[in-house]
Amino acid sequence: MAKASVVVKCSCGKSTRIQKICRNRDAADSYVSWAKSFYQYICPACEEKERVERLEEMLRTAKENGLPELTGTPKQIEWAMELRDKRMKHLDKFIESKQAGVVAAHKFATFEEYYAGLNEATPIKGKNQKEIDWQIASRLNLIKKRHLYGNLDEAVKLLKSQTDSEFWISTQELTQTEQLLYLFCSGLRDELADKYEADRKRLEQE
Repeated sequence: MAKASVVVKCSCGKSTRIQKICRNRDAADSYVSWAKSFYQYICPACEEKERVERLEEMLRTAKENGLPELTGTPKQIEWAMELRDKRMKHLDKFIESKQAGVVAAHKFATFEEYYAGLNEATPIKGKNQKEIDWQIASRLNLIKKRHLYGNLDEAVKLLKSQTDSEFWISTQELTQTEQLLYLFCSGLRDELADKYEADRKRLEQE
């Protein structure tokens, strides 16, 4: 084992020493050589300055786009602003690609025409309870997506209006579609579940 020790500098001129335990002297020397050329050190003062500048930029962008102020603790708000900012940067492209992709793939004249044509009245059939449950779950998901994609403008408007930092934090791991489904279609869950409970009971008796 060998210790690598090298002084690295921040762009402001401040420096610090970093150390790393390596498997042997050659590896330690190699790390030192790499760190001198590529290690990007940011001192605490510069890191704080970058954080404040980033926060001011996000506040300015949010105001320009008509986004509301977020609620929560200062730490939650800053985190949520970062998450919301990332979502907003890709939202328009997401909508365009989703609409164009569906229309192209299914050769419908318009995006709305495709989702209006989905037939939820087709009877659900299954050989066993597992298959029935799977078909019902798939049908519910299909209807929720139709509801979402047929009302994207309204869904996006609702998304942009969210002020609770916890919403942006708790949904950060979801895809854009999943986040919109969670927000916009939550009211459909019980309604659709009741609607297909009749199918479930009928199929259990057959």
